[in-house]
Amino acid sequence: NKPFEASDIRKSIVSAIAIIVRKTTKIELSVAARLKKESESSYLLNFSIKNSGKVNFKSQEIYFHIFIPTNFLPNVRGNDIRKTLVGSVEDGYYNFAGLLDTPCFPGRSTQFCTVQIASKELQPNSVLYFLSTAHGFFPKGIKHDQAGNPEFSALGKVIIETMT
Repeated sequence: NKPFEASDIRKSIVSAIAIIVRKTTKIELSVAARLKKESESSYLLNFSIKNSGKVNFKSQEIYFHIFIPTNFLPNVRGNDIRKTLVGSVEDGYYNFAGLLDTPCFPGRSTQFCTVQIASKELQPNSVLYFLSTAHGFFPKGIKHDQAGNPEFSALGKVIIETMT
């Protein structure tokens, strides 16, 4: 048996501290929506960010992007949310983007956006998202092309709950 050296002890302590810090600063964000009938021809999608991690986000620390297929004729309810076309009107998406203006606490969901759509026939995984924070992108692994557009294959899928 080789005796412990001071450098081995230091490495062990640093590793232990890194593990503790990682566990106490877990960051995990996702997006969900509730689909609710507004009238015979329109429905509302109420979006919220779920903070499943252990880090508190202050107001204006999360920038969101929601991608809804153009065939749903989506329109946002709110003034501070930007709507841009990605792809073509026939088979593209509208990107609804904005800064979350309220805090997002650990263990809670924070509503941030309402979008009116023309149909309730949303296909599973058809509404996509990504979030940008000082801690990185969510979901993890989001990459952008040289024009700044995200790779759609890596975007998160919004979980949609239908309200009766």
